[in-house]
Amino acid sequence: MLAWLAICIYSVGLLVLTAVLLVRAREAIVSGQPTPLSTAIAFLHQEYEPHMWWWELVEMFRRFLLVGLMQVIVTPGGARIIVDTCVGECKHR
Repeated sequence: MLAWLAICIYSVGLLVLTAVLLVRAREAIVSGQPTPLSTAIAFLHQEYEPHMWWWELVEMFRRFLLVGLMQVIVTPGGARIIVDTCVGECKHR
């Protein structure tokens, strides 16, 4: 039970912490005037256009769905492959 609690806290907590950091630094990211916070978390947003500062959250959530939830949700037979493929294909559209 403790392991499940730790997994939930880590996976959801990491997503929430990243969201809080990006939201706090969004003005500096969009304006292009770095602050100590936006510089420290540059690895989260530097690969994206400034107006897309939130895209890393989308990617983290997608990975959470594919790796995290799909491991917990037991789907019969090939249904899991179909779900994984559909979620993975949404990225490319």
